[in-house]
Amino acid sequence: MKQTLYFHPAWLKTISEKDKINIEQTFNTTGFISERITFTTIRVARNYKEELLVTVLIQNGFNEDQEFHQKELLYTENGAFIASHKFTVPMVLKKHSSTPWTFIFSPESIKSEYVTLDGQVKLT
Repeated sequence: MKQTLYFHPAWLKTISEKDKINIEQTFNTTGFISERITFTTIRVARNYKEELLVTVLIQNGFNEDQEFHQKELLYTENGAFIASHKFTVPMVLKKHSSTPWTFIFSPESIKSEYVTLDGQVKLT
């Protein structure tokens, strides 16, 4: 089954052309796993509030649409636990689709200092 790239309408209003191209390139070079929701890291940064911003492609490999409500995500670097938090994505994840999204981990959710800003997000 072919995976489709979907941008939430709010993203299309604010994303730069450079970022859109980067996301499209990531999508074109990333596979997906059937019957799972997976995440491919695009960018990790820290903002002025000391929040950890992790931009990923959320990949729905299921044969049906999925809701993402109060799911706990872990952020790790080189296998080391850095942060966890429960998130809700305010849209339905269409079947066999990949959607860029940024998860914001508050300073309180960060349990260990991150170093590389090159980690992975996964469901617990």
